[in-house]
Amino acid sequence: MLMGSLSGARYRWQPTGLLGPSAGAIVVAVATGQHNRPAGLGPFLGLAFRRFLAGPYRLSMSSSPAAVSDRTLTPAYGERAIAEAELICFDNPRPGRAYEISIELPEFTCKCPFSGYPDFAVLRLIYQPGPRVVELKAIKLYVNSYRDRAISHEEVTNRILDDLVAATEPQWMQLEADFHPRGNVHTVVRVSHGSRLAC
Repeated sequence: MLMGSLSGARYRWQPTGLLGPSAGAIVVAVATGQHNRPAGLGPFLGLAFRRFLAGPYRLSMSSSPAAVSDRTLTPAYGERAIAEAELICFDNPRPGRAYEISIELPEFTCKCPFSGYPDFAVLRLIYQPGPRVVELKAIKLYVNSYRDRAISHEEVTNRILDDLVAATEPQWMQLEADFHPRGNVHTVVRVSHGSRLAC
């Protein structure tokens, strides 16, 4: 991190919404006068400063490095939304008709419970609603909550289906988790609930 001082106050430029312990945000401070930086960066700072001014950035001030660190570790709005997520549903607009809803979630990720390495999968959900339909943003946030969980392919697929069944009470539901190959092994887990009607 490049930090600078201007009239005794510390300044930094930070990308809006990219901060958080796992976001890998790049935080750069550019100031005139005396600033702590590696040698040889002088000619580059003016251009960097103008580029940061042109982007979606905000200027923040703090009186100490500890305050800067605390602010950087504040969860980003997306992390807060995921932590507070609920499987929100609404009433089925056509309860007397058999029809199907198909949802694909191509960026699912969790962690291997043995190695800790990330696992990636495409989730394909198809269901015939009962009294309730799951709201799309709610299922997106719910699925994202597994990002840092250590859980097996089989367990996570069954758990997601169980939670969706409890929330929606579908006539029929199937979830397929198509995991990216790891070590020359390609795993697809498919689970279902209920009886499928012709539609």
